Amino acid sequence: MKKILLTLSACFLFIILGISYIYTYQEDMLFQKATLPQEYAFAFEEPFEELFLETEEGARINALYFKTKNPKGIVLYFHGRGGNLSDNWGKVSREFTSRNYELFVMDYRGFGKSTGKLSEKAICHDADFCYDYLTNYYREDQIVVYGRSLGTGIATYVASHHDPKTLVLEAPYFSILDLTPRQAPYLPRFLIPLLLKYHFRTDQWIVRVDAPIHIFHGTDDELVPYDSSTRLLKLLKDKRDASLISIENGKHNHLRFHPKYQDALTLILD
Repeated sequence: MKKILLTLSACFLFIILGISYIYTYQEDMLFQKATLPQEYAFAFEEPFEELFLETEEGARINALYFKTKNPKGIVLYFHGRGGNLSDNWGKVSREFTSRNYELFVMDYRGFGKSTGKLSEKAICHDADFCYDYLTNYYREDQIVVYGRSLGTGIATYVASHHDPKTLVLEAPYFSILDLTPRQAPYLPRFLIPLLLKYHFRTDQWIVRVDAPIHIFHGTDDELVPYDSSTRLLKLLKDKRDASLISIENGKHNHLRFHPKYQDALTLILD
């Protein structure tokens, strides 16, 4: 009996410690922030402009705007959980500029040169602000909203509040609430919504999107399960202009190097 009580006590302590750790460090677990000095000078071979947008008092968002001649529209891109605008954005921009689309990509608060206090509400506010900023230069039917990994929830939120040309999601998650039990199976499920400060309910937002939706996902994704996309697609069963482009044996990263991705993106941006 004593051994059983000791075992139960140890399990209980383990769960309590796990809960405390996740509540305290969840932002560090969800985001891999990489800052840049404000004087950092971006250098890309591709034509670009650096922008700073004051989204609200105390928050300044750094963005890059990659240009092309005679553009058909612009892609508003929300990146994943790590890195910043100093990464290979020149090369990524070619995926869109080569198809006659310009590219606008922002760093979230605390990433790169962007400043301000980070929260789910703040991220969604800044994302909306960037969309509204682009409508000063483009019609909504010329704006493609694109999200990758963590950015898919943000992109879906934006598309659900506006009327873009299309929504493109690369390796999306059903929600952060859904993803957490896979990463921390020891947590009681009923506690997860109470513990997490970030929910990013892609599943709730996606059903409110009127624009066409195209989803890319690798079948061997090691970070965001492939079934996240199949489940999202099931929510869109009555939507004719929704598709899932499955990349066989594709992992979480580098989907853009697959011929199937390239062919599908060309059709989407046609």
